[in-house]
Amino acid sequence: DAVNYDGPGSAMVRRFAVDNACAWVREYHIDGLRLDATFAIVDDSPAHILSEITKAARAAAGERSIVLIAETHENDARYLETAEAGGFGFDAVWADDFHHGVHAVATGERHAYYADYGGSTDDLARTINRGWLFEGRASPAFPSGRGGSSNGLTAASFVYCLQNHDQVGNRPFGDRFAALVSAEAYRMWSAVLMLLPYTPMLFMGQEFGSKTPFQYFTDHNHELGKLVTEGHRREFLGFPEYADDSWRERIPDPQAPETFAASRPDVREQSTAEAAAIRCLYGDLLALRRSDVVLRPQDRGAMHAEAAGDGLVVVHLWHEAEHRLLIVNTTTAPVSASPADAGISSELRELNWRVGLSTDDPGYGGEGRDAWFSGESLALPAQAAAWFVAERITG
Repeated sequence: DAVNYDGPGSAMVRRFAVDNACAWVREYHIDGLRLDATFAIVDDSPAHILSEITKAARAAAGERSIVLIAETHENDARYLETAEAGGFGFDAVWADDFHHGVHAVATGERHAYYADYGGSTDDLARTINRGWLFEGRASPAFPSGRGGSSNGLTAASFVYCLQNHDQVGNRPFGDRFAALVSAEAYRMWSAVLMLLPYTPMLFMGQEFGSKTPFQYFTDHNHELGKLVTEGHRREFLGFPEYADDSWRERIPDPQAPETFAASRPDVREQSTAEAAAIRCLYGDLLALRRSDVVLRPQDRGAMHAEAAGDGLVVVHLWHEAEHRLLIVNTTTAPVSASPADAGISSELRELNWRVGLSTDDPGYGGEGRDAWFSGESLALPAQAAAWFVAERITG
């Protein structure tokens, strides 16, 4: 069963949903809306409820510009097409393939829905190039295939993240990304997220590396609350370490007040030197997105990612005569390689390069180890990302 958007008596149900969206925009001046679980909305009406909501919300905004985002794993371009073209009229969709692919590479987890992601840098490079990984191909979770082509879609319409309330809150103990990977890896993946042309989304506290758990918590009546607690713990049957009943019992009770209390951000975290360094990194990455002539256009057509050997990813971005390289070493050992072997073209190897940003910079909490790229050599510290800028050659 689903909410009645298309059957007898559905007119007022539809009106309630549409008016609700408009009220947030018109009365509360909200800048945008994220519609939850749009894949689960069933509507066979001539005008889909989603397209009605997006059109009405924009009308309610008047001359203001608002952002409308759909949460879906479907990799379906229809969400981003206009209602007139048969689409739903959203500005962007969540692109979970990036999150899941990074998570598989960074943590090695392969259970539950991560079974669809092999944890290879080849898959990660393809995801970066295409916006999402699955464009119709089959997977363990979707044997008949999932997704469609991303051709023609703008980079801004893909929402990328390293963590969000679902991916953190739905873990047994609410572990944040910073608690799952090393400090070096956290800085590296942060740079990957922020230096791609896609739209980055930060989860509260991510900008200073918060490790406070964000657990699943509820406040239902006793009867419903008991069912929610039991259901929440059953969700982890697919996790090998929680297959045993006694282990699942250790998962925090969503109904317990202490579960909520443990999930409140600890303001003391923000006063540490480590937090200040991470905040500095995010500040510089955001500034780079605004100031760099290559990043500002958010042009995924002027970008190419390549998996270069074991654990190395090279992303070439350009705008007119300007060139940048984002080079990432996902391994736990320093890398030294030939640029040609890393798939970097001879044209790029002939340019003069300098390091614009390295995640191993001491100002970000790193050790200041060398990151280097020239026509003859390429070197990166373990679990580090570097942003290389091609210097203009003047005669």
